[in-house]
Amino acid sequence: MYIVRRLKEIKGGLNCYAYLCKFLGEDVVVKICGQRNINKDIGELIFSDYIHVKSIFEKLGIKVPKTKKICLDSESKADFIIIEEYCGVSLFEILYDPKVTLSDKVEYTKGCIKFIEKFPENIAVDTNPGNFVVNDRKEISFVDFMPPAQWKYIRKKQIQNQLKKIFPSMQSPNYRNKKDSYYMNKLRIKRLLFHCKKVCIGIDKLV
Repeated sequence: MYIVRRLKEIKGGLNCYAYLCKFLGEDVVVKICGQRNINKDIGELIFSDYIHVKSIFEKLGIKVPKTKKICLDSESKADFIIIEEYCGVSLFEILYDPKVTLSDKVEYTKGCIKFIEKFPENIAVDTNPGNFVVNDRKEISFVDFMPPAQWKYIRKKQIQNQLKKIFPSMQSPNYRNKKDSYYMNKLRIKRLLFHCKKVCIGIDKLV
């Protein structure tokens, strides 16, 4: 039996809780999502989409965390559990930290923009600053693949309705170019800066 020892809670998004933990002697991030609304069939669908989207990034040489374990925590009415390699501190935390200089904040944000320019534009990903992490060597990783393929099931109302229960961010109000901002790198960068300036006022004018 594997033992996971929780060290601290870290900032997750609307869709999950995230914790820094020890797993088999390594620092890992444990993500828990699902709102206790996942059954086996939807769990398998989420699993396959998550792996598919993440593997596209890996094949392109884009740095992502290694997946240590992925599973449902019960047979029905389950949460989705992902255990991933810990890859560093999020850009959100860096921008929020008063001990980090403005010049360093600008440097990290510019690095994330260059990172986005490598992204494929045939899959949906969310480029808010909580989804980019930086390690001690200043290497950037992209860490969020949930909800995977959120527009893939737009014509399948039953699946779409189930996914909306599991992933609250899918319920957020539509805004101009919302879908394109998940697909097009130019708009993904605008989305990143939109969220960055909420945390660090004026940074969008400096990058």
